[in-house]
Amino acid sequence: EKGQAVPIPDKTPSLYAYLPMEDRRYLFPFYINADFELSSNRQNAKQVSVWNEFLFYNIGKSIVSWVSTLASKTHPSYLSLLPQELLTEELEESKVDMLAKQFNRGYVESLVSTPFILNDKEEIVCQSDIIMDESGFADIIDASDFCNLFRLNKRLINSKINVDSLKKS
Repeated sequence: EKGQAVPIPDKTPSLYAYLPMEDRRYLFPFYINADFELSSNRQNAKQVSVWNEFLFYNIGKSIVSWVSTLASKTHPSYLSLLPQELLTEELEESKVDMLAKQFNRGYVESLVSTPFILNDKEEIVCQSDIIMDESGFADIIDASDFCNLFRLNKRLINSKINVDSLKKS
């Protein structure tokens, strides 16, 4: 939309295996097309599938690096494309959804290790390399002066990007 990537509407099925599936167990803010092993009705990804586990793990790992390619002041809402919560791993009767578990594992690993946040020097860095100033003091004295004053090794998040999604656990 207007040259910007925007999330698809909530509750929209987002998985494709060349054609759209009706699988609503895994909802993402963008479409994912992969060579999933499918159920017999071709509408769901098979639950018991080492291949699907591999795909879900790698989808989780790849999302953060993809989103980092959009990091810029000209795309201030790029972080809204990140899934806002982990997939539910618990099924009925104490069973574990292995696809969700593998996605979550890859996603969390990538959130920790992949640079995807634009800092005040317009560098793309890891979460561990930034701080958030919710006091507004950095806006008054400038980000560089703020970091120098407090002798910080970390940098502030770029003031032009929307950071609402980073405030969620």
